Amino acid sequence: MLIILMLPFAWAAFFTFAAGDDYARAVLAGHMFDLFGGIKEMLRAWMKWSGRYTHHFLVVFFGDAAMYRAAYAIACLSNMLLHYVALAGICREIAAPAPRRTAATLALFLLFSLASTHGSIQSSWYLLTDILCLGVGVGLTLTYIWSLCVIWNVAVPTLKHKIFCIASCIATAGCYEYTTATAVNIPLPRLFYTS
Repeated sequence: MLIILMLPFAWAAFFTFAAGDDYARAVLAGHMFDLFGGIKEMLRAWMKWSGRYTHHFLVVFFGDAAMYRAAYAIACLSNMLLHYVALAGICREIAAPAPRRTAATLALFLLFSLASTHGSIQSSWYLLTDILCLGVGVGLTLTYIWSLCVIWNVAVPTLKHKIFCIASCIATAGCYEYTTATAVNIPLPRLFYTS
């Protein structure tokens, strides 16, 4: 039943169009999955602008998705999937003795609740630039909370648990403006300047 309730949100992903900053990001990308361009933009933005290294890497790495409807829909659906996986992980850790099916059902209910009450769902779930900033930022915040729940529930955290926690924290911080901005401008090689 809950999957049926989520269908309109998933269906809407196939009827989204690029707008505003999506085109500017697509121009920065040389091609789909532009690793070098993503790293270059990430370093430039971190040193000269806002410190959002995760966001600036993703908007160039996936920048060409704005040019293709199928890729745009996949980006929207991937954002929803990120939220679901993180919520399912949190639910599994909170309801530890319960079966995984219970956690999966609860996570689907929470995802539906989030989707149907989210004030800015229009932009943060269906506009590529905002998906790769606010949408992914919320999804990664939930992933970080999940990693903390994992560490809380284990007797002795392993290296895998610690890496999961630290990596999700670092990725999350890189989505929010000015969370990691440098206090001083460090000169970069000319390679990283775009203007």
